[in-house]
Amino acid sequence: MQARDTSVATPAAAESQRQSANARYELEIALLRQRITQLESAVEAERQRRQAVVDRYERLLEQR
Repeated sequence: MQARDTSVATPAAAESQRQSANARYELEIALLRQRITQLESAVEAERQRRQAVVDRYERLLEQR
């Protein structure tokens, strides 16, 4: 039978773990914000592309 480690983490170790977790969360948030920016740019580019198609179609209709 294996003995379980019942030692209590030192305050310094607990603080280090908390800081490490916070750093991971901050990194994840930064990556998500970057992805949001990329997606917003893609949406805007698609909106502009679609508007160009509509504008071209309207010009073609005017020429009829």
